[in-house]
Amino acid sequence: MRRHPGRNPYLARLRLSRLSLLSRKNYAALSQTLCATGVLILYAETFSCRSYYKFEFFGPVPTFLMMVLITVTAFLLAVRLNALVVAILGTLGGFLTPMLLTTGQDNLPGLFGYIAILDTGLILVALHRRWFFLAALAAIGTAIMQIGWAGKFFVSGKYFEGDKILLPLGMLLAFNGLYLAARWWAKTRKPADGEGPMRVEKTALDIKIWIFGSTIGLAAVALAFTLWFLNFQSLAQRPWLLFGFVLLIDLVALALVLADKTMAVVQPIAGLLIFGLLGFWTQQWLTNELLNAALAFYFIFAVLHSALPAFLQRRRDGTVQAGAIHIFPLLALVLCQFGDGVPRLSQMHIGGRAIGHVRDFAVEADQKAHAAGHAFASHPHSVSVGDFAIRVGQQREIEGVF
Repeated sequence: MRRHPGRNPYLARLRLSRLSLLSRKNYAALSQTLCATGVLILYAETFSCRSYYKFEFFGPVPTFLMMVLITVTAFLLAVRLNALVVAILGTLGGFLTPMLLTTGQDNLPGLFGYIAILDTGLILVALHRRWFFLAALAAIGTAIMQIGWAGKFFVSGKYFEGDKILLPLGMLLAFNGLYLAARWWAKTRKPADGEGPMRVEKTALDIKIWIFGSTIGLAAVALAFTLWFLNFQSLAQRPWLLFGFVLLIDLVALALVLADKTMAVVQPIAGLLIFGLLGFWTQQWLTNELLNAALAFYFIFAVLHSALPAFLQRRRDGTVQAGAIHIFPLLALVLCQFGDGVPRLSQMHIGGRAIGHVRDFAVEADQKAHAAGHAFASHPHSVSVGDFAIRVGQQREIEGVF
């Protein structure tokens, strides 16, 4: 009698995994190889039962749950056996599961709820075993899933209409928050017993490269999505929503800078990217009806990215990006001159007041920089961007603009 092809393979793979556990003390390399092979074959068997043999039991939900179980088991085995290859196979299998078992139907909460759980598990494994690059692999897989979902379902699902946009915005923000929490958790963990100073230093460097870098990467992906969203007229006409979202992403980046002073360069880069988004939106979509939102965000981002460098300089007595103190008030002034079909903002009362406030802040930032004795600010032959912004404001006062 022919044996059922959907049962014995599973039993064989489970026996293979059990054998690897029994032999882990005397044959560590063999044990890890057998375990990795068992995990890989379990993924293949589950997929073939669904797609090739088409067994009735292996519907979408049972197959998905089976692959989730295999992924969780792989992570547990990786931690138990200290088997990095098993963790990598579990990562690949975890991200391939929704792609291999796709039904072709949109389910954003279900898909990214699963990805969030997978990322959390990978971060826990990475922190426990100090395989920090697993967090970066998870971030890359998450970004690929986000881009793939958007390319297939965003337009067809009409997420640019009404409040449906809140789902993708919330999803992007949630993953940024998850990795920000991972960065905080990694920083607060105490070194293991017996770790020497060099080991502790290497761990700190790995956290900075892999977890910090992953958080910055997901923030950049979120800003790239915002640029894409601004190409939809229905979304571009909702600046309070989109740039409010950008502000939250910006706060994630600024929180990372506050947590690690050596990453201060992230702050001006983030500011330039955000003002690039503002410039694109201003040139393409700004109207009189959207003027208040435009001026509000010009002012908020200029103040935010000019105040933080001065704050860091006073708090830490360290080197900051001097240009960041000066450039963002100027960018706010420049944006106030853009906008097709909109009167020059400097000729409007509210626009004049906004420019005046930004100008005043530039004065204050300049004074702080000079008082701190920063080399750039105190150089006798340098003319700072902040000084230029002040002179522009004074010239407009002479012209009677405000």
